[in-house]
Amino acid sequence: MASKRVCIVGTAESWRLTPFNDLSIDIWSLNDAYALGLPRANAWFEQHPFGKMFFHTPGTPVHPKDIPPGAYIRPVGHLEWLKTQAAQIPVYLQDTPPVDWPANAQRFPIELVTQQFGESYWAAGPSYMLA
Repeated sequence: MASKRVCIVGTAESWRLTPFNDLSIDIWSLNDAYALGLPRANAWFEQHPFGKMFFHTPGTPVHPKDIPPGAYIRPVGHLEWLKTQAAQIPVYLQDTPPVDWPANAQRFPIELVTQQFGESYWAAGPSYMLA
């Protein structure tokens, strides 16, 4: 069986080095990295609960005191963007997707991953993506 090559693309400046034109490599990304203008992705991951997201209008200043403790900042329209992507590619979510989302939207199988790899180190989304 041939191995599959995957490139995990985050928001660090190195995202520009991603081989987007090499279609033999799957591109996986996460959260709101699409705001960078990524030309393609084969899968998307949003491992944060919808209920803890704080939505802001891009380009509009946000004062830290306005952000609820424990909230994850996302642009307005983020959930709609994820739903649209799920019509074309797998979108892995922390929670079960809303019933009106496309079938490609699915809950990330956290139990399967921790059963296989343990629960000792899960510091960020890319670690789950690798598992």
